[in-house]
Amino acid sequence: MYRMATRKRNRWAGIIFGPVLVFAALSAIWKNETRFDYHRAAAKTKEIVALGEALSGDLMSFTGDMNRELTMSGEYVDSFTGYLSVKRHAEIYAWDKDKSDDSVTWKKKWMSSLESNSRNNSLTQKLESRNFLPPDYEVGELKVTSDKIEFVDSNETIAAGSLTLKRSNLEIEGSEHLYLRKNRDDELGDERVSYSGVPVPETATYFGKFESQLGVPDTTHQRTGMINQMIQDSGILHHIVAGDREAALTTMKAHIGRLKWIVRGIGTACVVFGFSILFGTVIGVLFHIPFVGRIAQAGTFLLALAVGLPLAFITMIAAYLIANPIVLAIIVLAVVAGFFKLRQRGRSSQAAMKNRLDKDYGRVLKDSDLQE
Repeated sequence: MYRMATRKRNRWAGIIFGPVLVFAALSAIWKNETRFDYHRAAAKTKEIVALGEALSGDLMSFTGDMNRELTMSGEYVDSFTGYLSVKRHAEIYAWDKDKSDDSVTWKKKWMSSLESNSRNNSLTQKLESRNFLPPDYEVGELKVTSDKIEFVDSNETIAAGSLTLKRSNLEIEGSEHLYLRKNRDDELGDERVSYSGVPVPETATYFGKFESQLGVPDTTHQRTGMINQMIQDSGILHHIVAGDREAALTTMKAHIGRLKWIVRGIGTACVVFGFSILFGTVIGVLFHIPFVGRIAQAGTFLLALAVGLPLAFITMIAAYLIANPIVLAIIVLAVVAGFFKLRQRGRSSQAAMKNRLDKDYGRVLKDSDLQE
């Protein structure tokens, strides 16, 4: 009775979760194709050589040297030097519960957050993930606020041995992690943090708005919402990028192109996975039948591919055309021109055929003669 009730709950969960996942993935694909193109916006900014040229409200780019000894406080550690931003990633060693229709599997693993289950009730997580930024930056003589700042340059791992510890209960083990040990034989509840950061370049270019003698975020196209956050589409132009203007624009173009393809790939996979959950839930009873179960599983996956891939592809194309009206107009004009060309060719062919028939019969044929 309990197993039947569990399967019934799982079936309803699959029927609901599958379509929700498909809808969310298609929404992410659509928003990805219509996202704010910060590379294009940066390319349109006014290049400023001296700050005296800039007017308040200008969307501008400015290239200058940076302080490679930039230092910011580190909370668990003394400080970070030589980074534009630093990310701290915290993990805890705890039980992970994997639940299926017929069984429950327990596994100990490092996790970003403590999973709520019966075996983790006595555990607590004390270390937290966090991002570190200085109050502001200096690109040459331009001061740039750190609020809403964005980077497209690569992060690099910060070696644990290069850090000075502030908390006495932390210890360095290995090359990347600081550990908080709970002194249990099974190591459950132990925590660790690792750090990565964007190095300060010798020369950088800032893209954003000039206001009150500062570089501030241009929020004209700012976007909010969970899906926009997931695909990293803030709609803000407020970037510090390594190199001069041309090198920085090249980096930004490569970054947004790579980001788009990642979202396309993950979004398409989620659409297929969502349909697979939905179809699998509907015919899931067949999965438990010997031999038939394997065929049903393979058929479910193939059906999910057959439905999910075209749907994701169509969504990409439609969103891309909506976001690029010039391309859409060119395609429409090409289709219309092709239609009229084919129509004109048909008329020419009909006229040529009539001329041949007129010559063959030695007189001008009427429409009724042509129909016969």
